[in-house]
Amino acid sequence: MTSLVIRRWPVDDPISGGFRELYTNIRGTYEHRGLDFRSPKGRPCREIADGIATVHRPGDGWGDASFGLCVVTDHVGTGLYSIKSHLHEV
Repeated sequence: MTSLVIRRWPVDDPISGGFRELYTNIRGTYEHRGLDFRSPKGRPCREIADGIATVHRPGDGWGDASFGLCVVTDHVGTGLYSIKSHLHEV
């Protein structure tokens, strides 16, 4: 596995949820494994690094649909991926 070079943030908005923060929902408490950004509806979102992007919609069999409309990017060769979730459109 190689490291991922983040070339840019996905949006120019503030971080609203940090890596390793504890979150609680109806399933219990869990450690957050990413960064959340609070962006207004319709704000364009960029890829953070090179990779292969796939669009997923609720009910398509990927995940548990909690991310809503999302784009999952496999940063090939790194063993890492990024998710742009709760999107309005793609």
